[in-house]
Amino acid sequence: MKVCDAARLLGKPPMWVMLGLRQGRLPIGAAVLGDGGRWSYDVRPERLAQYMGITVDELWDRLEKARSA
Repeated sequence: MKVCDAARLLGKPPMWVMLGLRQGRLPIGAAVLGDGGRWSYDVRPERLAQYMGITVDELWDRLEKARSA
C-alpha cells in the first residue's frame, strides 16, 4: 500500500506516516534506507487495519470511498 493512501486513511500528512515508519513508532510496516540515501516504505494493509481497529475489507472499502471523494 502506498504511504499516501495510508496517510489518507489515518487523516494525517504523508510525512507523518513516513517519519513514524522511519522511527519505528508506527507499527504498520517498515522503512528502509537504501545505499543511495533514499528511503523505501512498505505499508502492510493487514497491520494498518489492525492499527485502526478494523478489518482488511473495511480498510479497502474506506480507501475506495476516500479516493472517490
